[in-house]
Amino acid sequence: MIAIGDPVRAGLVPSLARPGANTTGNTILGTEMSAKRLQLLKELVPGLRRVAFLWNPNNGSHLGYLEEWRGLAPKLGLDLLFVDVGSPDQFESKFAAMMREQPGALSVTADPFHMSHVGWMVDFAAKRRLPAMYILKDNVAAGGLMSYGPSIADLYRRAAGYAHKILQGTKPAELPVEQPVKFELAVNLKTAKALGLEVPAARHRRRGRGVTVRENAASRGASPLAHKRRLVINLPATGAGVDDAESAVNRAPLAAEGTE
Repeated sequence: MIAIGDPVRAGLVPSLARPGANTTGNTILGTEMSAKRLQLLKELVPGLRRVAFLWNPNNGSHLGYLEEWRGLAPKLGLDLLFVDVGSPDQFESKFAAMMREQPGALSVTADPFHMSHVGWMVDFAAKRRLPAMYILKDNVAAGGLMSYGPSIADLYRRAAGYAHKILQGTKPAELPVEQPVKFELAVNLKTAKALGLEVPAARHRRRGRGVTVRENAASRGASPLAHKRRLVINLPATGAGVDDAESAVNRAPLAAEGTE
């Protein structure tokens, strides 16, 4: 399995450390990134008070999202609006009902069913001038405002390493489910400009059409966020120029120091 949200809650493995049976792979650690995504949204969207969260009632991993978001809301001073969409015919009615509640932003997961309709969602958000946060940077390339999450390409590369070990005779049950070590923040500057949003300024390094900054965690520990990792921030400069792009990441609690 590759880039699974919560394999334990989904019933795929009994634990990450000891997956057992013939199943292993890696996870996107989706729920642990919820606080980070909300903080980044607050940094980019002035006066943000209400955030709509799209979830799939048919996805067992999303129960973890709901629990974490309910706990985060009071700490961040946000009202949360939960939008459950589990079938294609629900998108229009659920999103129409969502807009009647006047959310200031929308957060979308990497749920496969929802991602099969991401083009519709990006178009919906653009027409209604609704800032939207995603997990996958491909959604930003498609016109979404911002994404923050693990590098999917890196997860596939690491899965290939596991496949090699299994082919060499290692039992899947002996390989713990891996967690991400590389994270990416992407902001579509053209979309930000259309929404009247200004990307916060800090140090930057422009590379062709984008800006890239790397950070490395300073320590290891029990928490997945404390593991040593590289954070890549890639902000495509497809719209108006920016003076910098390291943005809100430095102000969020990742216990990391930026390096260039």
